Amino acid sequence: MIGVVIEALSAGAAAGVHGTATQEVHDAYAGLRADLRHQFGQRLADEWTAIAQAHAADQEAGRQRLATELAATDEDPDDDLVASAHAVLEAISTAGDGPFLPPSGIDDDPGTFATRNNVAFRRGETGDAAGAAEQFAELLADHLHVLGPDHPDTLLTRNNLAYWRGNAGDATGAAEQFAELLTDQLRVLGADHPDTLRTRNNLASWRSEAGDAAGAAEQFARLLADQLRVLGPDHVDTLTTRNNLAACRGETGDAAGAAEQYAQLLADQLRILGPDHPDTLRTRGNLAAQRKEFGDAAGAAEEYARLLADRLRVLGPDHPDTLATRHNLAACRGSADELARVLADQLRVLGPDHPDTLRTRGNLAHWRGRSGDSAAAADELARLVTDRSRVLGPDHPDTLATRGDLAAWRHDAGDFAGAVHDGTRLLTDLLRVLGPDHPHTLRTLGNLATWRGEGGDAAGAVARFARLLADRQRVLGPDHPDTLATRNDLAYWRGRAGDAAGAANELAQLLRLLGPDHPDALRTRNNLGYWLAAAGDTAGAAEQFERLLTDQLRVLGPDHDEIPITRQTIAHLRSLA
Repeated sequence: MIGVVIEALSAGAAAGVHGTATQEVHDAYAGLRADLRHQFGQRLADEWTAIAQAHAADQEAGRQRLATELAATDEDPDDDLVASAHAVLEAISTAGDGPFLPPSGIDDDPGTFATRNNVAFRRGETGDAAGAAEQFAELLADHLHVLGPDHPDTLLTRNNLAYWRGNAGDATGAAEQFAELLTDQLRVLGADHPDTLRTRNNLASWRSEAGDAAGAAEQFARLLADQLRVLGPDHVDTLTTRNNLAACRGETGDAAGAAEQYAQLLADQLRILGPDHPDTLRTRGNLAAQRKEFGDAAGAAEEYARLLADRLRVLGPDHPDTLATRHNLAACRGSADELARVLADQLRVLGPDHPDTLRTRGNLAHWRGRSGDSAAAADELARLVTDRSRVLGPDHPDTLATRGDLAAWRHDAGDFAGAVHDGTRLLTDLLRVLGPDHPHTLRTLGNLATWRGEGGDAAGAVARFARLLADRQRVLGPDHPDTLATRNDLAYWRGRAGDAAGAANELAQLLRLLGPDHPDALRTRNNLGYWLAAAGDTAGAAEQFERLLTDQLRVLGPDHDEIPITRQTIAHLRSLA
């Protein structure tokens, strides 16, 4: 509401005062600030800078805007506040001609710093991360000038600037700023200060966001050891680091291990924080997400449904976390209709440009495509790319990811040339913005390799998948799900390129990495048998399928659809022996 007041004052400033403000303007504005503080605490907004930059209408237009916005606000400003705001308009409008400039010293008033911090943070929370980062950069300049580089508030503002820079899409830049901040906090505050420890957490978090989940996990593990020593096991910051460590474990491909860590954390949060604490509820959502990643979509949906009931009770139906849980539940169920209902409520509550609203549009397009309407999915994603480019910028990771989704759905809709064209352009931007080792970059390389093979160049697909496998082994490790999937793709295209023995060899290596109990082991063994047969090893293929049948009966049951197929394959191979 305070920002609205200032915007209205700006609109009424017109061509105002030449040079600095007169004493009448200064006194009138001081009266407004006093009333704002009295009624709303420290909730001031962009204060003099907005007025200084204003160019608009006349005093009457400013009065009308102010009256309209004050009437529409959720707050209930008293008569003194309205009178004070109008007094500023009177003083500005009668002070003379020329451009209006703020009184000297107002921007440097430490009394406004806390409020400017809060206003910037609220701007970010409403979805404008770039705007929040810009305001924190301006605030930091004033902190450095007035308070000095080592003041706790200056250090805190650097933290907030880095945080919102990351949320605006520059994860690498955020990690760099947190690393610089950590160096200064170690010097000024010491290694065991809570703010220093918190910065180590933020640095690891943004390192993970920048694509280095394994490195971030190592940092979180070291941080957790120090927090246990300094803060104790039940401190909120210690619990937060455990959450982040579990998240990194999931990002490195260990969904089962991440789920186990989340379950242990949840037990402690229930004991320490209680069942309705936001962190407890958030961990339940993370646990459900990891169960989905591990392949238990039904179990994840049940978890989300129970969480939704509690968030409705604790937070209400329009809270962003409640809406996010509805979104996750609908996505887990694969229900485009449910997602459409969530989107309608997010548009009403959060607005069309909020990150959560944009995210739901992306998932709604995905599930419409999965339901068979690839063209509709591509059309919606094309519109979403336009909106994300406008709201977040063309180089934001979410914008780039949406372009990748658009290329994939164009491919599924039959526009192969368009998909390859879009994917190639996207790869150029990903290499420039995120670098060659980022998950988005590697995923796009995989898509382009697949589309090359589908376009008739199986040998070219083999070459690309071989390079991608080497990169994923280096970046993610040999056991990461994405690395394993790439090895499977390489085996397939080796076979399609005429190297059946090479395909069988790749799959044999893949099986050793998966282990006998991995969900993909049965399918991989089936593929191995197929390529052994294609390579001319009929007896070896028959033995492979016979061992597979034994385990299929044990794991899937005798009535599963795969059982008769495997039996027929064995009979056919035996007839050839």
